Amino acid sequence: MRWKPTCRATSSRPSSCRESWWSPNRSKEQPKIQRLEARFVVDPQTRYLAMQSGEADMDANVQFEHRRAYVRSDDYNFPVVNASNWNIWMNYRNPLLQDVKLRQALSLGTDRNEIVDGVMAPFATHSTGHFPAGLPYSIDTKQETDPERAEALLDELGWRPGADGIREKDGKKLEFTLLTYGWWQTVAIALEAQWRKIGVSTKLHVVEPTASNQIMLDGVFDIATYCSCGTATGDLNGQLSSFYRTDVVQNWQRYSNPVVDKLIDRLRTEADSEKRFALAKEIQKKVMADTALIYVANAELIGIAHAARVAGVDVERPRDITPSMYIAAE
Repeated sequence: MRWKPTCRATSSRPSSCRESWWSPNRSKEQPKIQRLEARFVVDPQTRYLAMQSGEADMDANVQFEHRRAYVRSDDYNFPVVNASNWNIWMNYRNPLLQDVKLRQALSLGTDRNEIVDGVMAPFATHSTGHFPAGLPYSIDTKQETDPERAEALLDELGWRPGADGIREKDGKKLEFTLLTYGWWQTVAIALEAQWRKIGVSTKLHVVEPTASNQIMLDGVFDIATYCSCGTATGDLNGQLSSFYRTDVVQNWQRYSNPVVDKLIDRLRTEADSEKRFALAKEIQKKVMADTALIYVANAELIGIAHAARVAGVDVERPRDITPSMYIAAE
């Protein structure tokens, strides 16, 4: 994102560069920005270079390798926002992924230590359930990483390593497409290597975030990196229902468990806070027992970097802007 105050071009008063671009309470004051331009740029390196050159003043949807560079520099500010849960969706339209043992194998083959302590470091913590740890309705249970158990499960299912190390059964290889985008791409690359070690082949399909949403809505994916975005909210039913109830549109992977549906319906009508928290925990435990999703990490949903000379930035507002975008203004 690029916000260029008018004063940089027309004013000799440096202090005015640090004022808000417009104040609705000052009806007679003219906006300090003459022009505002939002650019959608998928490639994170291009956005980072634009920030370095001064072409951009703010960058949304920052990937982890660039985030580390931003926070090390005095030229940029990187406001902290609430963490959300990052996870992997498995499309139940694919008959292979309807098998809980195969989903468990993928989960066990996911090296969360490498992702949390390496790829995402130091901006992530290990994931538990749908919501970040510390909330009154979060759970403490973590999905395990155990490649040997993953291989044993795949052996049990009849998938045997081929000459290239990729497992085969009935003349077919165990392979999936892995839909990813933006800040998930480096994680997806790590997942591709991790799953190859247990004999599962994945082909990365890298798209823009909005394209990813449409592809998932259309159901034309195997596995997708996504964010369940579980945060502190009063709408527990809305969050859990949108991801785990059978007939909800945003349940793009088509996960379905009648017991979970009934618990979500109870949560919708329960007024007592403690009972609501207990129901939310029970739902998450059921979902985790099904390996409905592969939970990866808790990290900021959209990291926002902006030039240190830009002041008065509302860190929540850039989250309302399409990710992978920066704004140019004059």
